[in-house]
Amino acid sequence: MQEVAQQLQETAIFKGVDLEALEALIGAMAPRTFEDGAVLFHKGAAGDEMYVILSGRVRIFLPDSQGDALTFRYYGQGQVIGDFALLNQQARSASAAAVGEVRALALSREAFLAFLSERPAVGLAMMRNLTERIRYTQTYLEHVMAAVESLAEGAYGDVFRQFSAADAGEEIDELIAAFLHMVRSVAAREADLKQELARALASEGGDGARADA
Repeated sequence: MQEVAQQLQETAIFKGVDLEALEALIGAMAPRTFEDGAVLFHKGAAGDEMYVILSGRVRIFLPDSQGDALTFRYYGQGQVIGDFALLNQQARSASAAAVGEVRALALSREAFLAFLSERPAVGLAMMRNLTERIRYTQTYLEHVMAAVESLAEGAYGDVFRQFSAADAGEEIDELIAAFLHMVRSVAAREADLKQELARALASEGGDGARADA
């Protein structure tokens, strides 16, 4: 229990919360096991549970209308998922599924509120951390919007410069890395198409010269 509490203390949402309080919080959680591919929650569902991953990985994804899924992050041991929805009571913004067998601890909203009534200082620390996460997310979104404009103009170098200068926080580093990987793929594909077009034009020019001769 102490090891899990120490891992929680390193997460963004529980930063600054003392170990004794976190051990008490873990005592209010229920153990859960998910088989490979099992869905922990669906996009749009009520956010009534938070999970602490003990082992395995969880994939966060967005399903589309064709039934495909865009995966944008993986969470692993010691990480927390579902905390935003638990705090603001909003519907889930994405879906989550187990990758391999996943063991986790689940904290229901009812147990969470009961815990906060006894330890309000924990709630204050979580709200402070949540404010920081919102600030980081806002910074990230500002850079994404600027990057989209640069992409529309084909200015790929500007995109990389914008993110190298960003201070979005460690919490969303994986999202930034995924976005930059996408930009590199688009840039590489455009470069390949330009080379193919140049070779095709050169080939046509050579054929024309031989025909004139």
